[in-house]
Amino acid sequence: MSIKNTPLAALLVALFLFVLSSCKSDTPVEGTDTSTDISGIDFKRTENIVSVRLPDEPNYLSPVITTQAYARYVHEYIFQTLNHMDLQTFELTPMLAGLPEVSEQEDGTILHRYQLDERATWPNGSPVTTADVVFSLKLLLNPKVEAGAVRSFYQDVTDMIIEDERSFSIQTGQVYILTDYALASLYVYPEYAYDPEGLLSEFTVAELANAENAAQLAENDDRLETFAQAFQDFEMTHNPDNIVGSGAYKLDSWEPQQRLILSKRDDYWAEGSDNPALKALPDGMEFEIIPDAQTAVVALQDELVDVVVDMDPERFVSLRQDEAMVEKFSFSTEPGFGMYSIIINSDDPMLSDAGTRRALAHLMDVDLLNEEYYNGMGKRSSNPVLPAQTYYDESLALIDFNVEEAERLLAEAGWIDSDGDGTLDRDGQDFELEFLTFSTPIGEAISQLLREGCQQVGINVTTEAMGGRALYGKLNEGDFQSATYAQGYQPHPDEFSQSWLTTSVPPGGTNRGRFGDEESDALINKIRVTTDAEERAELYKQMQGIFYRETPQIPLFSPLMRIVVSKRFEVETGSITPGFSLDNFVHLQE
Repeated sequence: MSIKNTPLAALLVALFLFVLSSCKSDTPVEGTDTSTDISGIDFKRTENIVSVRLPDEPNYLSPVITTQAYARYVHEYIFQTLNHMDLQTFELTPMLAGLPEVSEQEDGTILHRYQLDERATWPNGSPVTTADVVFSLKLLLNPKVEAGAVRSFYQDVTDMIIEDERSFSIQTGQVYILTDYALASLYVYPEYAYDPEGLLSEFTVAELANAENAAQLAENDDRLETFAQAFQDFEMTHNPDNIVGSGAYKLDSWEPQQRLILSKRDDYWAEGSDNPALKALPDGMEFEIIPDAQTAVVALQDELVDVVVDMDPERFVSLRQDEAMVEKFSFSTEPGFGMYSIIINSDDPMLSDAGTRRALAHLMDVDLLNEEYYNGMGKRSSNPVLPAQTYYDESLALIDFNVEEAERLLAEAGWIDSDGDGTLDRDGQDFELEFLTFSTPIGEAISQLLREGCQQVGINVTTEAMGGRALYGKLNEGDFQSATYAQGYQPHPDEFSQSWLTTSVPPGGTNRGRFGDEESDALINKIRVTTDAEERAELYKQMQGIFYRETPQIPLFSPLMRIVVSKRFEVETGSITPGFSLDNFVHLQE
């Protein structure tokens, strides 16, 4: 068995595809078995159930209110969207609905007409209808629902026009570069399960689509608040009885800090479909929560798990040279849409000036981190735009490890050792930097290198390691100075509204570094409506210039995804995180 890699195509321009494919590094090393013959291999597990290691526990199983990657690994098999992005080609394909018919109206608005699949049903047997789509759009637009991280992608929606139980059109007010993707990604919830009291029934999409009007409604009508509280209640996002979607799988159990178990619905509406977005080949899925990297390796070696993603590079390289492991597991790398960085709180008085932030960037030895910890499997970037994008500005030099330059910038910013105690100070305050990091090997490596670099100039760094949920909680609250940060991207043009607008500070979005001003806001808003690719590329470069000058984050690198899969299954991998679709795993054992 081999993990098959299909060439990237279709959605992105040819150069982007060339750059991506040139990053790929899945050539088998000595001792790696890529055969498809598993006869004679004695696997410890034989059932058609896929077991996956999760490094951290999901925070919620409700896709509208979480952007956490590990939550998505689970909830995408329970909930479905209108359309789906193909793992290999990045093209949008039908899911709950066919692809839309798009037409411009005389008044300049745009209609996106969808037809729901007439077979689609909920677990109680009732059909998925237009009413459910209306409900799902309204809950997303409800300002009291903590959906700020995704709501910005829908700010151009103005109304929804219902034709019948299966046909509808979503109206947008202007051209937006990600409209097709945003509408395709609309998760559809069953109204009967999530709003049994009809709290949203008397509101219209048009009323809630207008942000000002929606805010007024929320102030004057407590039904929006009451709905939001119920929708976001712990029991509604953790209790298997309350988590209801149209997907092929249902949540059977959730043991905190242990595992989540999914099983295939007996009455799944698309059973036997040829559409990869609707297939459901495994009988079940088990998500084992294993934060410790070495424990995850032992679980893999003992065949307690079938899939491990993003194993630390040293262990990955070592295991794929182990003949016993290669006999039973396939090893693959894929260029990923993600980036590690160090996020800086621009609201913190010590870090509010660009010179100080830039100095910290010069004190982080990224090349050493990449080579010694990541085995060179990371692609460096000068700014938060991925190097694989065609509009990435190559003229911006990578920020090098340069203690002398850091000292110069710090002195310009007023940081000196005025009392000779070996620690920089400014206005009577010592430079004591607090750094939060993940309780993972990469998190520990980043914190060690930052601490060592800062010590050379007289900055004391105190670090605190924690799980992802706790870390992102502190970031959302603004309760931090600096932290390890991991961002996931999608294979489409960058749309910075969610992450970088000043209005997108949590809970309004994911601008966790509290970065931005009128200049950056104006540029971001211009990018989002500029459909001409060449014109938009110039705007992207302007934005990268701002990122580079202001240093709101210290870019580290975009890592190759490292995927290990038991040869009990055949699977196609791709560059969309996590690199595979579990529901398409082909069980090779009789």
